[in-house]
Amino acid sequence: MSLCFLAHGAVAQSNVPNIEALRQAVDENPADAETRRKLGQAYFRERQSKPALDQYQEALRLEPLNEDLYLEAAAIFLAAGLADQVEAIMLEASRRFPNSTSAGYNPLYHDLAELWAGSGRVEKASQAMKMAARFEGPVAGGVLYKRIGDFNTDLLRFDEALSNYARALDFDPENPAIHLALGNLHLQRNNAGRALSEFTQVISSQPRSVGALYGIAEARRRMDRLEESVAAAGKALEIDPNHSGARYIRGAALVRLGRGREGQRDLEQYRKLQAEAETETHRRRERQTFKTTGMFRLLGGQFEEAIAVFKEGVAAYPDVAELYFNLGLAQSQSGKHRAAIETFQELLGRGIATDILVHRYLAQEYLAVGEVEAAERHQAIYVKKREAELGARPPG
Repeated sequence: MSLCFLAHGAVAQSNVPNIEALRQAVDENPADAETRRKLGQAYFRERQSKPALDQYQEALRLEPLNEDLYLEAAAIFLAAGLADQVEAIMLEASRRFPNSTSAGYNPLYHDLAELWAGSGRVEKASQAMKMAARFEGPVAGGVLYKRIGDFNTDLLRFDEALSNYARALDFDPENPAIHLALGNLHLQRNNAGRALSEFTQVISSQPRSVGALYGIAEARRRMDRLEESVAAAGKALEIDPNHSGARYIRGAALVRLGRGREGQRDLEQYRKLQAEAETETHRRRERQTFKTTGMFRLLGGQFEEAIAVFKEGVAAYPDVAELYFNLGLAQSQSGKHRAAIETFQELLGRGIATDILVHRYLAQEYLAVGEVEAAERHQAIYVKKREAELGARPPG
């Protein structure tokens, strides 16, 4: 899933003053919604989701008819992976601004849909993606209608999916991803001939498309063109030896051709790959559950509960940097600065930290426990890396 451009762009990259200066400004003028908004932006840039949302909620109370505030608050919840909260904010925004044409809704609803889809709530995903398609914005119509078609395919609403893919092709007629999805849909509707036509079109522009080669192999198998099916599946496996679908098709076709020993080898490998895929799907969903549950507790001020969730997460998935980072945030916000230092240092020690903010937080935590030299060292590392990042960005 792509993260909403508001979260990575308009909010995250805003040129806002530092947190301390903004805190002072809020203290001097607590009824200024715009200053609270800027403070919320500053907190968000530092991955401090709860205080960021607190500032946005207060800004909305002070200025309830500011549509951008709703969109930015939704973006923060989206970044935290809290789909229900995003939906609630978006519904309130729709109620207050029923005739809005803001481009901000387009990527927000798109990313909300992908968040729903990632958690298996496909009907919700379909509804959100349809909302995204109502607004002009950076996510193109071809992408949106293709994904709506994907969701309807998953929900076995094949006629609607066919209409969605046709609409997607109106926007982007040569897009191989749409033709690939159409081919797969035709296979599900038992129309191997039309499926083969779509897959062949994909191969004409992307000859190494494993998905299209797999589709060709399956279509030819259903048409009893078994030798051609074996050949297409073999090409797919040359590119991706772990493609379980191609492995199954070749195995099944070889068995029907009387080459049982070869076929059984492929089928045994297929069963192994399927078991591994099911395990990885479970692990991915469990990781997301740790993140979502922990962030929900953290944003609700339930620091001990959040710490417990994230500790369980890092114990189960010690190679996932985000869980360590969130654990450190929860420990920091609960006042457990020594524990936060240990967590952030372990993140660095494991060599899996990709976010330079870990040094920023280490500087803050060391300062909180009075270790000024260590704080200055990590602050210097953060500043150096930050300057390198900014220097690497293209102008504008």
